[in-house]
Amino acid sequence: MLVCVDCVALCCRPTQVRWQLMVASCHRRSGNYQQALETYKNIHRKFPDNVECSLHLIVFFVLHCVIHKIGTLLYFCNNFFKC
Repeated sequence: MLVCVDCVALCCRPTQVRWQLMVASCHRRSGNYQQALETYKNIHRKFPDNVECSLHLIVFFVLHCVIHKIGTLLYFCNNFFKC
């Protein structure tokens, strides 16, 4: 199992938001989106004024909405227009 350098850094400085954001970024970049989202949520609970964390949560929300809309449109197309 590969260990992210940022994750190791978090163990050294768990109270600094910068390192926690790096861990979330590491999860996101490795494709572990659910873990990244949970990490961003935890950061937001601890540091509600952090703008960078808030922006990442907004991006996750927007992507979720877009993916949901695409899925809904495909469902509608397949069931009603027999594409």
